[in-house]
Amino acid sequence: MFAFFGVYRYNEAMTRLFAILLPLLVGLSPMLLSGCNQATATASPTVTATTQPPTPTPTPTPMATATPDRSLENGRPLAARVNQQPIFLADYQRQLAHFTRTLQAQGVDVNGQITSKRLRQQVLESLIDQTIIEQQAALLGITVTNAMVITKIQETITQSQVSLENWLAKNQLTEQELQTMVRQQLLANQLFEQVTTQMIIATEQPLTVEKRQARQREFFNQWLQKQRAVAIIEIYVSN
Repeated sequence: MFAFFGVYRYNEAMTRLFAILLPLLVGLSPMLLSGCNQATATASPTVTATTQPPTPTPTPTPMATATPDRSLENGRPLAARVNQQPIFLADYQRQLAHFTRTLQAQGVDVNGQITSKRLRQQVLESLIDQTIIEQQAALLGITVTNAMVITKIQETITQSQVSLENWLAKNQLTEQELQTMVRQQLLANQLFEQVTTQMIIATEQPLTVEKRQARQREFFNQWLQKQRAVAIIEIYVSN
């Protein structure tokens, strides 16, 4: 099985098929209809003009504006929003099902109420963290190319000595889902290194590899908590 090591608070690589659908804005333009009446005059020595009173124009009743449902994005239900960016309920449920199967395969009982609730919360929190990581990476200009993703997958396959088809079948994932997972992991790793670079430079004494990595994880987690504290997070699922 592939091993992808993350930098999240729960030390698990949470996968997500991240889709953003821009709202469809439809403008409606009312048609303005106008007509004119022509009058025919009859010749006569004496003509008396009769003026008809104008027909009153009815005042339109203002229509009540419906409050948009924030738990939907183009009709698709959401699990959460992070800084206006949607996390779709279908992606959350797919993630939850994937990690439930993974834990069950490892002999973990996920049927208990406490364990199940904890798992749902952890999956949602990890999706929120992943969204914040992607947003911060974009602000810093960090990108991951398709070539980088393919290279990483090929390296992992070579090291694990397991065919891609067998691994995908065993983990019930598609190749597209695997590429998404690897892309997210590479993006998080790059952000991790960039955020913790200043911490390493500021260290006065040389550190062992283990201590340096521990310091980096602690520093990054604190940094991520600060980003969460200022983020606008809306949650639409109950745990």
